[in-house]
Amino acid sequence: MASWSDDRKRRSSGKDPKKEAARFEEARSRLQAYLAALKQDETFQDYMKDEAVKRAIGHWTNTARLPPDEAQELVRERRVAAVFMRLRQLQELARDAGKSEAEAFQLFLGRGDVAKAAEREEQGRAEGGQTKAEEPSWQLMFARAVIKMVLMGLFAAAFMTLSKYIGGEPRGSGSGRVGSDEM
Repeated sequence: MASWSDDRKRRSSGKDPKKEAARFEEARSRLQAYLAALKQDETFQDYMKDEAVKRAIGHWTNTARLPPDEAQELVRERRVAAVFMRLRQLQELARDAGKSEAEAFQLFLGRGDVAKAAEREEQGRAEGGQTKAEEPSWQLMFARAVIKMVLMGLFAAAFMTLSKYIGGEPRGSGSGRVGSDEM
């Protein structure tokens, strides 16, 4: 859900859209090159076949959590450390290209395609819609919802307070008897 100020923020950011598009395109090409290099790196591919590396990745991705002591031991292993170093580099390149951690891991597993994702984003821009990178995060949407609820509560409290004083006399300030004879 877009707010009235979203367009104003985009226009006043001072960033040149052409430069930003070129920067993202460069980041995407670096990401593609890095993924290709990982696929061709025989040492890395051998490390990925190691059982300790598989367990560490399972722990890291929350698919198979390990006890804390065992996870600490795995991090100390040379192969696991080398794989994680490369995965951190992949994560940084993916972030620069506008991808989330989950998308980076999907790309790493070969389930995603950087070029197709870029094509979809370009189509979204051409159609005038928001791309995934421009959509507000869930935290921002949650904060907006909380602010709206607080404002609604304040307005309701103000309305209730004002409605008590209609006609110059507070309503409900009578004797408190339910069946009063003053009708």
